[in-house]
Amino acid sequence: VEKNTKDTHSTAVFLKQYAKEQGIACAIKEERLKKLKGKRWRFTIGTETPQECILARGDTAQSDKLIAGFKKTHLIVGDLPYGVQHKGKLRELLSEALPVWTSLLHPGGAMALAWESTRFPRTDMIALIESESPLRVLNRPPYDMLTHQVDRVIKKRDVIVAVRSS
Repeated sequence: VEKNTKDTHSTAVFLKQYAKEQGIACAIKEERLKKLKGKRWRFTIGTETPQECILARGDTAQSDKLIAGFKKTHLIVGDLPYGVQHKGKLRELLSEALPVWTSLLHPGGAMALAWESTRFPRTDMIALIESESPLRVLNRPPYDMLTHQVDRVIKKRDVIVAVRSS
């Protein structure tokens, strides 16, 4: 789920083109969600054991409504906005989104989040996730060794993996 129209469109185009270039069967269904002022794409990938990927444009706090009608998921992957410069805004976003995301996960399902961790350290992220959701953060090797530099601007990006209890 992504708010930015250009980003969702370019991701949909990328996924379609990637599948074509790799010779992977990929059926795409595109839907407008008028009540939510959103849009979603449903990718059915592969033929023998088809997998589904849902991409939606809209507010992440409405993820449950944006992907309504689909089964619970085994995996949620998120790249938190780099524009969130203050801890308060990131806390607010996650406090709203974590309960919704957790409700979409199968028991035993996982969530991976990437974020710019210079101003919001890993210990704070773990505390927030575990206080706002029933997710359990995996904080031992190799999961605690995912911090990396992206470029000159993003000097400390981290990735956290959390699992929903079964």
